[in-house]
Amino acid sequence: MIDESARDEAVQKSHDLLERKQYAEACKLLLDAFDGKDPALATQLGYIYSKPKFHGHDLTLSESYYRIGAEAGDDYAQQGLGAALRGLGREAEGLDG
Repeated sequence: MIDESARDEAVQKSHDLLERKQYAEACKLLLDAFDGKDPALATQLGYIYSKPKFHGHDLTLSESYYRIGAEAGDDYAQQGLGAALRGLGREAEGLDG
């Protein structure tokens, strides 16, 4: 686990990279900073793994990360989770709740 200032720096750098669609670089920064629980980082990772242009595109991983953010109440993560479930053919799961 990294300290909070290093986490914040990773988040800012990842935002800049995501704006330039540099998904792999942003993913590495976020994974290095992710403690397995941080909903903001999890939501960003869910977003990256949902992108078909990302060489590591993986809707199952996207679902896992988005779920962390969604369970913490993040609206964007909840929408992303629904989209990931739809992409996985499991849309009904997103309607349970």
